[in-house]
Amino acid sequence: WYVQYGRYMKSILTWDLGTSFKYKGRSVNAIINEGFPVSATLGAVALCLAIGTGILLGTLAALHRNKWQDYACMLTAVIGISVPSFILATLLQYVFALKLGLFPAALWGSWEHIALPALALAQRLGHQVTQHAAGDRIGDHQRRAGQEVGLQVRVDARLEIAVAREHCRADQVVAGDHGVELGREVA
Repeated sequence: WYVQYGRYMKSILTWDLGTSFKYKGRSVNAIINEGFPVSATLGAVALCLAIGTGILLGTLAALHRNKWQDYACMLTAVIGISVPSFILATLLQYVFALKLGLFPAALWGSWEHIALPALALAQRLGHQVTQHAAGDRIGDHQRRAGQEVGLQVRVDARLEIAVAREHCRADQVVAGDHGVELGREVA
């Protein structure tokens, strides 16, 4: 068994995956090489879209704590996490491709073909980033620390903007952890 396993590992390391059992006459390498650029493009666009919208909505919710903007962003995030990607993809394709005719329903090649699948993939990850960005409300630590020592806490708008900038930088790093989640969605 170890000889067979050794051959298998050698074939993986040398990128010689043999012929496909499903697609007769085609090598697995050719199939992967054909599909990987499409998956990589779709994943990269979805990741950029998710991080951008997630940090934007999370920061908006954190800056407008307990106001309608906060509740709207969090409601959007909860709905985004609750709806499976394949349901959203079907709805987006039905509405924007079939009913409104704004995007093509199939094929691959231009940005129009990427938009709907990327949006469907990005929705779950983007809303997780939104909740993370708004979860640690801006200024909460400073307010809580001041109240614990008996200070009357007054919020300075300049402090909140400075904290928001730092908060977004931290979320850009944390959002990278969600790449694994996106990889699972793309696969």
